[in-house]
Amino acid sequence: MPGVKHYYYPGWWEPSTTFEVQVNLDEWNKLSSEYQEIFKAACFQANLKMLSEYNAKNSQTLSEIINGKYGDIRLQPFSKDILREAQKKSLDVLIDSGRGNADFDNVFREWYEFKKQTSLWHGINDINKVKEMKEYIEYLEYLNKKNIS
Repeated sequence: MPGVKHYYYPGWWEPSTTFEVQVNLDEWNKLSSEYQEIFKAACFQANLKMLSEYNAKNSQTLSEIINGKYGDIRLQPFSKDILREAQKKSLDVLIDSGRGNADFDNVFREWYEFKKQTSLWHGINDINKVKEMKEYIEYLEYLNKKNIS
């Protein structure tokens, strides 16, 4: 990572990754139910593999950054103002994209309602999960300093 001085987080633009497959419905309906299930299983497996690799490789690379493998890169969070403005502008782009495009607008509205519905759960679950993981890591570091395994 030549020339990189800062690593900003969180990656608000892609908090995770996604796997998408689009199949022509007429062609899908020509498949036997057995082949449809095989196709679904293959997609499920590909998605699971991709998510696992995404988390493993990002975790490994972040550890390498922290440990200086790529030089002196400073980790720092985006400010709340930047995150709020980025979120607002992103939403504005999506809303504008839906104007005059009924298909886009329909998908966007369904996605947005789903996002609102799941945000409460993610907010409660993820915040507490991160807090617990931080405390667990601090405990492991304490044990490591005491040479306790």
